[in-house]
Amino acid sequence: MAAGVTGGISMATGSYLAARTERDIFERELRDQERLAASEPYLAQEALLESLTADGLDRPSAYRVVATLSRREDLLLRTVQEKVLGLSAVDLSQPLKAGFVMFVSFVIGALIPVVPFLLPLGKATLPAVWGFSVATLLGVGVFKGVLTRQPLLRSGVEFAAIALGSAVVGWGIGRLLGGTPGCGR
Repeated sequence: MAAGVTGGISMATGSYLAARTERDIFERELRDQERLAASEPYLAQEALLESLTADGLDRPSAYRVVATLSRREDLLLRTVQEKVLGLSAVDLSQPLKAGFVMFVSFVIGALIPVVPFLLPLGKATLPAVWGFSVATLLGVGVFKGVLTRQPLLRSGVEFAAIALGSAVVGWGIGRLLGGTPGCGR
């Protein structure tokens, strides 16, 4: 029972962090495009024109579409984001891929704390598990910061804090429901 509950907490945390990272990347791309469209609107117009002609619309017709959309900057920007960049607020087109990524992430996340047990560390094994896990979580958070162009330290600490909070809750539930092997109960 403890494994089911803690596994559920882990999956929920993983899904939350993945969704949040995806949202942060999406929002960063939108901000980048808004800045570009504000400073150099002709680039957005030209990109949309090229996309429409690549899809088979003749150039004069594509030009009229772009000219019409250009009358409303928000509409032009949203169309460029969706048509040219492939950024849409809802993308449910690859559930199998998302499921596979979650599975692989879950398995890798479960294996990381096992690594110190494979080393001859003796009584230092449990602290090594925590240290290795924290370092890995900080690294993943920093990588998230690189992807989302957020401050790296803040992103790393935030990611690690959320994941470690989940681990502590899971550990606590395990202790309450039957102990934690290897933790000196």
